Amino acid sequence: MAAVPLQLLIQFLGSVIDSDTLRAVTTRWPILLGNTAVVSGIAVLLALSVGLVLAVSLFRTNMVGKALGKALLLLLLCLPTYATGSALLWSVGFSSYRESAVVAGLLYGLMLTPLAALILGVGLNRVDSACEDQALLECRAVGVLWFVSLPLIRWNLCVAALLVVFISATDYYITDMLQVRTFAEEIYTQYALQGAAAMPLLLSIPPLLVFTALYALAFRFRPDRHALRARDCTSARPFKLGVWRGVVSLVVVGAILLFAAIPLASTVNQIRADGPLEPTSGIEPTSGIEPTSGFAISALATMPELLTSLWTCPAAASVCAALGLGIAWLVVQARPTSGFKPTSGFKCIRWIVAAIVVLAWCVPAPACGVALIQLLNRPGALGAIYDSPVVLIIGYLVRFLPLAVLLLVPAVERVPLELEDSARTEGCSSWEVQRFIYWPLSINHAALTWFIVLAYSYGEIACTVSIAPADYVTLAVRFSSLMHLGAYRDPAVIVVMTVSAILGQGLLLYAMLWKFRSPGVRELRN
Repeated sequence: MAAVPLQLLIQFLGSVIDSDTLRAVTTRWPILLGNTAVVSGIAVLLALSVGLVLAVSLFRTNMVGKALGKALLLLLLCLPTYATGSALLWSVGFSSYRESAVVAGLLYGLMLTPLAALILGVGLNRVDSACEDQALLECRAVGVLWFVSLPLIRWNLCVAALLVVFISATDYYITDMLQVRTFAEEIYTQYALQGAAAMPLLLSIPPLLVFTALYALAFRFRPDRHALRARDCTSARPFKLGVWRGVVSLVVVGAILLFAAIPLASTVNQIRADGPLEPTSGIEPTSGIEPTSGFAISALATMPELLTSLWTCPAAASVCAALGLGIAWLVVQARPTSGFKPTSGFKCIRWIVAAIVVLAWCVPAPACGVALIQLLNRPGALGAIYDSPVVLIIGYLVRFLPLAVLLLVPAVERVPLELEDSARTEGCSSWEVQRFIYWPLSINHAALTWFIVLAYSYGEIACTVSIAPADYVTLAVRFSSLMHLGAYRDPAVIVVMTVSAILGQGLLLYAMLWKFRSPGVRELRN
């Protein structure tokens, strides 16, 4: 992970950048920065506002159908961003909204709303009920949410906002389809056209600086561990809706069902279409590109891509979840205890690891692909890795290990300090503290993190489209190629295969997690 920003720095220092290239890049910066800010800003406002309403309704009220609503949120989370965005564009047509940064922001906001709702809902469900009960004596439920609950989940709000900003700003699929020039889209386009790293490296500088500043600003709002200790294993009590219970239930569940039905109906319509293109599309098919004759034949045609994705994505998600908890503890929680005294060298390692996580997360996804190509595309062992599917796992790790660390910080913060102190007193090492204290108490959070990383690994295009070996193409890369060629039936089949794979592996994880929850683990958690 550290090699990616380091390789970008080495390439930048070693590149010969003439005045014409520098002038061409700097003149593009204002346009790219403006479009990126519009896309990310609209996406954040929409995802957080709608996601907060859904989170409060599904996680903190007594509305009817909460289980159905949460299940639909997880289903929507299984839809990669390219799948949901393409389905929405199939519904309205590509040509009507070309070069519209506002539409791109709305699409990203809608696609990332389930993720924001899930993160905010988990935070709201863990708010200290004693604080809310005391506030209820002074004000109504709305006031309690505004003055008590939201300040207590400020870290969840920061995490949700950061994820929406980074995903919408570093991904380029929707902006590329709509021809909206953002930094991520321009980096990929310039490298694909010129094959040189000079201009992509210069284009990576502004987003890297802006994202790093946002990350540092958000980290100031991370939760106080002492404030989370009281009743940290009890869920907050739901708010009573009273006479509005039926109306709220109908509106919330209906809205989620409607949003889930639009991409579903659009995908089914594309699978059943007779021709390669729908009349509403503005893309002309490439000569000789025709859709396959049926769902089964199309699914069989993409079986190699499915097999590659079926093991590379879970492998990357498992590594991210396994390393993410330890890195989260190292970055934000390693502190002096009765049996553990951090040395100056250990503190230096903490800052280095934190810097690596921040820089790797802030590098735009196409720039990650460029850096990995420059690093691995050479003779010897590195070249063997570059020609193997291992390079896909490396790309997923670089992209989503910082995401796993960010999601696991609240789990680490909620572990009571007394448990770690007791373990240190008994002579436990850091590894034993992780194994016997943090992992049992954070298993649910780690499982959710694994699932989120899995879903976004299946949908990763911006980095893997550059580094995927010819013999190991993923479903996402295949989808992107077919969409640009104009054959829409096969991409719709890939959407169904992707969602089925994510759901199947998610259910397998749930079954394993249920079996893992022994009575001893339940007693420890309670």
